[in-house]
Amino acid sequence: MPGRVFAVVLTLALLFAPVEASPLEGDLDDSLDENAAQQQAAEDELNVLEASDLQLESELSRLGQQIEDHRRLLAVTSWEIMEAEAEMARLNDEILAAEQAVEEATEAVKERAIDAYMQPQMAEAAALLAAEDMNQFGERLVMIEQLHERDREILLAKEEAERRLGEKRAEVAVAEAHLKELHERTNDALAEMEADQHQQLLVKETLDQRIAELEDEIGALEAEEATIASLIAARESEVGGPPAARAPEDEPPSAPAPVPTTTTTTIANPPSDGLIWPTSGVVTSEFGMRWGRMHNGIDIAAPLGTSIWAAASGQVFFVGYQGGYGNTVMIDHGNGLVTLYAHQSSMAVYSGQYVDQGQVIGYVGSTGNSTGPHLHFETRVNGAPQNPRNHLP
Repeated sequence: MPGRVFAVVLTLALLFAPVEASPLEGDLDDSLDENAAQQQAAEDELNVLEASDLQLESELSRLGQQIEDHRRLLAVTSWEIMEAEAEMARLNDEILAAEQAVEEATEAVKERAIDAYMQPQMAEAAALLAAEDMNQFGERLVMIEQLHERDREILLAKEEAERRLGEKRAEVAVAEAHLKELHERTNDALAEMEADQHQQLLVKETLDQRIAELEDEIGALEAEEATIASLIAARESEVGGPPAARAPEDEPPSAPAPVPTTTTTTIANPPSDGLIWPTSGVVTSEFGMRWGRMHNGIDIAAPLGTSIWAAASGQVFFVGYQGGYGNTVMIDHGNGLVTLYAHQSSMAVYSGQYVDQGQVIGYVGSTGNSTGPHLHFETRVNGAPQNPRNHLP
């Protein structure tokens, strides 16, 4: 198994980057730890079905960077594995040499033991006593001492060989543990990278689908642009440009609407228009250019049937089905400001009705050319689309 894993790692290293083992591994580990924390936070917050376009793009970028970090770490680790295996081979050779040295030293001790048995110390004493003069006595004494010194050297050599063998075996144990750790780190990195690649594919598929659907929706809305503009122009011509009349005070205003979850910073102070958010939900697509197409409003995803509120008081001047917009309501708030609420499942107002801010005017749906239940909300001044965020708190 380790050999198979090593082969996979080496292939990755050759395919992605010829990175040498270096102190950068610590930086990579830190980077991956930080990425892991970011990934957990992202997983806690990100629901690919409800995430905004910007969230999906950001997640796709983050996953791409994290996968690249894994690849770099795998490349570094593969070189470390090669070095560790080379070290293991060297240590194994040294162990063989140490075992040979122990065997030779042991054999030498055995041979000396046999010699000592054959020539006991009494024989040495007899040799000294048989000396014919002091010179011969001294010579024999020196020879006996040299023999004893050789015995000590043989024993010390055996002890040293055994000590070195023990050290080499300890080094091998450490090297084996290090190699095992490297293989485990490799397997973990491969598993994490595979999970990241799976998540990356999911996010990309979701984003690609979102792009295709939004392009279709924008195309359908663009086809209705001339009609919407003519309806607003007709309204301006009808009222002659003055502010819309206030609603009769026969209905109490509704409670303020909750602010939808958003992914960008909202305006610190309420704008002069005094608009409120028209429904509660998650902003999934912003106003402006989206992948080469102009999106004239913001999309607020919400469950089917969620209440839609009038963003400000005014007079309803259009209620009906409008092509790609589906069931649509438009409200004139005076001073050239018109709000538009599209894709409703059903509408709760009629043309000519005065409404208060926060009053329910309809319910979230997916009529017309829609990418699922959401409210397409537009603000127009003198017929020209403007970013609703410039008018919302």
